Amino acid sequence: MENFGTQAGQAPHRALWNYNLAKQSQSVFLNLATAGIPEGVDVPQGTLLDVDLQTREASIVKNALVVAGGTTSAPRVAKGHFFKAGDFVFVTGDAVAVSSVDTTNADYDVLTLSGACTGATAGNYLEQAKASGASPELAHIPNLISSEWLYDFHDGNTISCVAEIFSDVDTSVFYTPISPTMIAKINATGRYLLY
Repeated sequence: MENFGTQAGQAPHRALWNYNLAKQSQSVFLNLATAGIPEGVDVPQGTLLDVDLQTREASIVKNALVVAGGTTSAPRVAKGHFFKAGDFVFVTGDAVAVSSVDTTNADYDVLTLSGACTGATAGNYLEQAKASGASPELAHIPNLISSEWLYDFHDGNTISCVAEIFSDVDTSVFYTPISPTMIAKINATGRYLLY
């Protein structure tokens, strides 16, 4: 599994926002059934979450930046995404299934898709869909951001969230890519000013 973090003498994490201008919220639960990621994955600080505020169960909001060199049926994507086989993705057309994920290259991953994904070209973002087919709907809409790292995810882990950030936040320093669509969705909550 991908390791984003600072364990066993790695360099310290960079600050993603001014912590004096942020308001912490309670921890939320990452359950295997709802989180959308396999056990063993590291969840970095700044990960967008779709949290059911009644149950406090969270799902990871997935998107991936397409980089040069792939095809529309096997796009190369930047490291730091959470996609796995069985997920559905889209850019501008129909949603297609992720058949497999090749993580062997140090610089990028390759998502093998069930068919061509319209718009899966360098610079665009793959978004997670609820299902395959025409007129795809986003699988998750972000409403909170993780404020800490969670190493080696296991069923029933909790993760803290930042409820509000009272300053602009540059997402280019985040550990996971965040699409313009997801920036607009999280900013629409009125609690964040991501760019």
